[in-house]
Amino acid sequence: MSDSVHIIFIRAVFVFHAIFLFLSSGNCQEKEKVITLAGYLSTIQSAAFDSLSGPFLNENIIHNRLNFKGYLNDKITFAAEFRNRLFTGDMVRYGKLYADLIGYDDGVADLSWNIIEEQSFLLNTTIDRLWLDLHHNKFQLTIGRQRINWGQTFVWNPNDIFNAYSFFDFDYAERPGSDALRLQFFPSSSSVAEFAIKAGEENKVTAAALYRFNALKYDFQILSGFMNSEEFV
Repeated sequence: MSDSVHIIFIRAVFVFHAIFLFLSSGNCQEKEKVITLAGYLSTIQSAAFDSLSGPFLNENIIHNRLNFKGYLNDKITFAAEFRNRLFTGDMVRYGKLYADLIGYDDGVADLSWNIIEEQSFLLNTTIDRLWLDLHHNKFQLTIGRQRINWGQTFVWNPNDIFNAYSFFDFDYAERPGSDALRLQFFPSSSSVAEFAIKAGEENKVTAAALYRFNALKYDFQILSGFMNSEEFV
């Protein structure tokens, strides 16, 4: 299963890049290529304790985000987004165990690196978005590390089978992404039919189809699929 998943994903990347190069080469003279860069810098201080009279574990995180996006023409877009974090404080002193937890990446490709590991600080950089997007008329195809946002409520998202996250991770506004392929069709301005397939931890596959529409002033979702090579949804 793992080898076949790797082969399918790599072939899909090559095919998509071939389409991307063909279309961009034919249109590069018509419009000037545009690349944008955005981002922010934030910091968060936390303290963990089991009693007010006991010891506190303090930690500080300086978080920098860099978002690159390229508009090659009116049909093709690519993005690369980086999450850079500097950890200092008591938690870093747990050493290799804590460093491995911060540097863990459950995607097909390991795109998280601990750049510096010292006794008092840890510097990590992660690529959590790396995708190519091709759209034509009512169709849109996206391949690469992306967020498939089927669950859109604030706390409980049982239909978010691709990018589940902890509600308590409030320092990560962008939320995690998936190494996936996603095909969308928009029959109207208020409806979309789509299919997505993701390869994740230990090359377990999640594949599902969804139809979302509006009726009687309510939003509905109908979805069915296979999650983590184990469960039917």
